[in-house]
Amino acid sequence: MCLGTGKSNADPFLRWSVFFDEREPNLNEAVLAAYWTVKVGIDLKSLGVGFDVDVFVLEAKDKNSVTRLVRGAELAEASGFINEAEEAWRAIRDRMRGTAGEIAEPPTMPA
Repeated sequence: MCLGTGKSNADPFLRWSVFFDEREPNLNEAVLAAYWTVKVGIDLKSLGVGFDVDVFVLEAKDKNSVTRLVRGAELAEASGFINEAEEAWRAIRDRMRGTAGEIAEPPTMPA
């Protein structure tokens, strides 16, 4: 399960109906969605949301559940995807304005 910030200005931007219309997200996709949603809340200076993004996953270990902090290279891949997506949105914006050059290939979700 992926939980967002609960902030009305962040959660709707990541359209689940676009990204996950055919199936539930896998763990990497859910990490991306959680990271991206909280990052938007921070970037928008949402009340009560700030500092850095902390992403945790709940994993089964033996017969218990443990949390693991996602960091470093795992979040770098998500950041790269977010940058690619933002560039694709800018290309769409430019196309709407009639100032577009060649449209770039859309980014692919991390595996």
